[in-house]
Amino acid sequence: MKKTNVLIVDDNVSVRDILATYVELKGYNPMVRKNYDFVLSKLMEETLLAGFFDYECPPNDAPEWFENNGVFIPQERRILMSGGNKYESSGIEGYLLRKPFIPGTVNDLLNEIIRLGD
Repeated sequence: MKKTNVLIVDDNVSVRDILATYVELKGYNPMVRKNYDFVLSKLMEETLLAGFFDYECPPNDAPEWFENNGVFIPQERRILMSGGNKYESSGIEGYLLRKPFIPGTVNDLLNEIIRLGD
């Protein structure tokens, strides 16, 4: 099955909108969530190209979610977002995207993941 979806989890609507726009411009479908109150369905797993994951999205945070769901998303397809260095001490692996980020960095990360292919 072709991987056409990119998951975006961030509690900030502006960040979600900006990332969704980049994903759409690359020809992929953004799946936007404001927090970690969801579980990946089998279809989501099979069609997921990549994911942007903010560390803090109340009421849950990324480490708790990844403990239950992260196994379905290979680390080379994860873009981990934080304003600090929280991910480094969490044990969660993937590409790091520091906030505030610049558009070119988002583009470069998406290109790298797209290069990996389906």
